[in-house]
Amino acid sequence: MVNQMQKELRLKRQKSVLTMIVKCHISTAEPVGSHLISREIGLSSATIRNIMYELEEMGFIWQPHTSSGRVPTYKGYRMYVDSLMEEKEFLESRPANLDEVLSSIKFDSIEDIIIKGLQLCSRITSQTCIALFPTLKLKRYLTENLEERTRDILTFLYDFDDRFYYDGAHYLAEQPEFKDVETISAVLKVLEEKKDLLCILEEDSKAGGIKVHIGSENSMSQFNRCSLITVDYNLEDKIKGSLGIIGPMRMEYERVIPAVNRIAESISELFDEII
Repeated sequence: MVNQMQKELRLKRQKSVLTMIVKCHISTAEPVGSHLISREIGLSSATIRNIMYELEEMGFIWQPHTSSGRVPTYKGYRMYVDSLMEEKEFLESRPANLDEVLSSIKFDSIEDIIIKGLQLCSRITSQTCIALFPTLKLKRYLTENLEERTRDILTFLYDFDDRFYYDGAHYLAEQPEFKDVETISAVLKVLEEKKDLLCILEEDSKAGGIKVHIGSENSMSQFNRCSLITVDYNLEDKIKGSLGIIGPMRMEYERVIPAVNRIAESISELFDEII
């Protein structure tokens, strides 16, 4: 019984320390030392250092330099996203005026909904935003569901090649992780060539829901320092596209995830209004 209680206490402390390391590193982009965590959670620096050593052994954090603090690994961020972010914190982080902003935007076409939603997503999250607009599926939907005159007008407007959009690439270049020219160039090249990202967006759209790809979980080696968050939008459950965020692993997941999810929901709602 005593051993079980000690085990539970150690696990609780490990989670608290890992959470603090992730939050502090997200905020400062600097390695996090034991003294800072000690002040925040009320344990001695020696105890914190022991817990840090345990977390490092488990692969959740690492030490960039011998005398520095610790930084989360992709595994540490994965643990944070999957298990340590509190639901209250997650839900309350959405910008208070997001729904008001969404309702005030005027849209002229189906494509306009995607473009303006994409731009808003990038501005709200301060991250690079990407979107897949599946026009081939749209053509099939128009053919099957709309009156001939309306279908002919909309068919005239689109060439029906699946389209990939992005906005806010400058946000990547502003992050400390991408100050190296070679690193940011490799990431931007993937963004511009779009083929690999289109594959990911299509697969995530088929699966549905929110997907978070962190660091080396990404299939592209150029994205080893990035996280990619995607969520699907749809038109009457017949056409599915995908909206996504690209940023450093050190992104504010508790703020970014609900924002991109809400914007994707709004795109679906606006599709229903315009069709």
